Amino acid sequence: MKWKKAVACAVGLQLLLTVPAVADVTAKITVNGHAVQWKHEAITVNQRTYAAAADVSEFLQAAWKVEGNTGVLSLPSNRTLAFKLNTGEVAVDGKWTTIEHGAREYNGTVYLPLRWVIEQAGLSIQWNPTTKEVDIVKPKGDDDAFKVLENGQLSAEEKAFVQKVKEQRGVHNLGDLYVIALGQAPNPGYGLKVTGTEWSLEQLKVYVKQTKPEPGRLYAQVITYPYLVARVKLPPNTTIQFYDADTKQPLFEQQKIQPGR
Repeated sequence: MKWKKAVACAVGLQLLLTVPAVADVTAKITVNGHAVQWKHEAITVNQRTYAAAADVSEFLQAAWKVEGNTGVLSLPSNRTLAFKLNTGEVAVDGKWTTIEHGAREYNGTVYLPLRWVIEQAGLSIQWNPTTKEVDIVKPKGDDDAFKVLENGQLSAEEKAFVQKVKEQRGVHNLGDLYVIALGQAPNPGYGLKVTGTEWSLEQLKVYVKQTKPEPGRLYAQVITYPYLVARVKLPPNTTIQFYDADTKQPLFEQQKIQPGR
């Protein structure tokens, strides 16, 4: 009889550990103090705030995918956050570890631990005891910090600067204008594409992908000089760094930003 009771207790404990906890209350989310409207209400479980994976991915401009018992959040910076559902197992860029509160399913929806995800994305999160709200803090100017420009959006001086440096491989800047130049390419199949930005402490990280010709496609054999032009408005005491989206190494490594004269 004691053996049967012990087995029953063990089974009950196992079920308790695997079944998602019931949400205590819904949680209010703000961004820099402003209310946000998400499709699903955020919930609080054991004093931890969770937000629906679909809402988090949209907010971070990330991709969310579930295969089997694993969900993966792919950030614009190419960082990946993976979760074993209803466990504490998480992974950053494929390196697995265990945290106290992982992803869980609730009412048919996958919820992610909001603080952990937000901090991994380079932002910060605060609890406002006065308003009883969770506030996601984005650096001021984050939405408008980095904007890729067309030629028609440039002044005459800026156009002249672009023409001067566009053939020189590297990153060049004139005030708040930055020119990212690939250098000489043998055909129009080569290019540059900004895949995302990310704040890390007091630095804006910009991820740039060096695109290559599509296999099987014919290109005119014409020398080109691919480049991107962007305007960058940084908060005080903030720096900018450009990274290769594929290697995560500094873009054009050993090539410093060249200020305009």
